[in-house]
Amino acid sequence: MAWDGVVFLASLVVIALQIVLMQAVSQIQGHHFAYVVISIALLGFGCSGTVIALAEGWMRRRTDRLVPAFLLLTALSCLTVFPPAFHMAAGTDIHLLLVDMSEWPALLAAGGLAFLPFFLLAMVLGLVFIRDTETIGRRYGANLVGSACGGGLALVLLLFFHPEETLPLFCCLTAAGAVIPPVTEKRNRSKRIYAALSSVLFLAGLAVCANAPPLPLSP
Repeated sequence: MAWDGVVFLASLVVIALQIVLMQAVSQIQGHHFAYVVISIALLGFGCSGTVIALAEGWMRRRTDRLVPAFLLLTALSCLTVFPPAFHMAAGTDIHLLLVDMSEWPALLAAGGLAFLPFFLLAMVLGLVFIRDTETIGRRYGANLVGSACGGGLALVLLLFFHPEETLPLFCCLTAAGAVIPPVTEKRNRSKRIYAALSSVLFLAGLAVCANAPPLPLSP
């Protein structure tokens, strides 16, 4: 059941992040460009599948360590990666891309930064799926329920907050997911470290939620 919770939270954050980022991009560059967020998310899933396929044996033996690590990195990226990505996307003049090559680096960097959390979350889902093939039906159930809840949560959040103001909440959710395996299974030193780091990131996310001003989402 613990791993069902991990899948649920990872799936929730994947979908919620896509909706929030689509709203942010539509504010920055117009809704015509918002759908590139889906492409970035799918690229993250494709790259994660390639990595898992190439190193399946090694990763399968270390799933219990890798999953919390990827969740912690996702939590950290929600606080550190998206703000500069928003600024770089806002500073790009889309209309000059075909005539001014100097506009491309910032746009590509913004896409690369946004790609990272989706890649990490896709690694989490892929590793849990190949770890528990005997209960894959239950895992997919948690995946579907989490995705549905993520869509609903994002829509509710966007009624009350700017897109960038929701990011610390996703940091908290993924940090909470990283706590689940260490606290529900037999602990060792590495799992205690994961639990401690998860708690720190969770508190950091709460602090940013309470104090961070919104970022300017305009060119």
